[in-house]
Amino acid sequence: MKIRENMLIKFVRTAHGVSRNSVHTYSNKFSRHDFTQHQLLSLLCLKERMNKHYRDFIEELELMPRIMKILGLKKIPHFTTLQKFFKRISSFLLEKVLTQTVKLFDIDDAWIAIDGTGHSSSYASLYYAKKLKKQKKRRRKNYTKNQIAVDTESQAIVAHRVAKGPRHDSRDAIPLIRKSYRTVKTSGYSMDKAYDKEGIHKVVMEEAKQRA
Repeated sequence: MKIRENMLIKFVRTAHGVSRNSVHTYSNKFSRHDFTQHQLLSLLCLKERMNKHYRDFIEELELMPRIMKILGLKKIPHFTTLQKFFKRISSFLLEKVLTQTVKLFDIDDAWIAIDGTGHSSSYASLYYAKKLKKQKKRRRKNYTKNQIAVDTESQAIVAHRVAKGPRHDSRDAIPLIRKSYRTVKTSGYSMDKAYDKEGIHKVVMEEAKQRA
């Protein structure tokens, strides 16, 4: 338990540092100022690190005085406060957080792996989905398509792109490659056959020439 606690404390210090470099202290001058955005963002990161639901996480936070001290928390936020803050987070903010996170790694001549996957945007039950298919009704097609670019050595995510599906992986590959190139110095890419397109090859070759 001591080892796990020390790991969590180190994680919280890092998350708090990234948060302070990524967001303003408060969302606006009219906010209640009960908690800073640095504190809330750090708590969200810790919640995901611990793989807890909002309510359970807040209950455990009450037993973590060292972490509360690191974050400067004078009181425990209600779990709905974290939920509402999460819903307000913009893609622009996530980009800033990701950029600050990548700076924590000593990445040079990175070999980047790119791939994507879909995430359901519905809370429909498996029974409901199977019943629709059995009745041969229109299938639910809306989902979120998430693609990431990862440094294969450090396993750090250097770029990401989110869009509504269904869509082919290659549609978002070029913007993702260019994001990766702007974030770290890359030496090459690994992608599956879904990305085997002339336009993608062209962009990779252009970047190779710029590196040379």
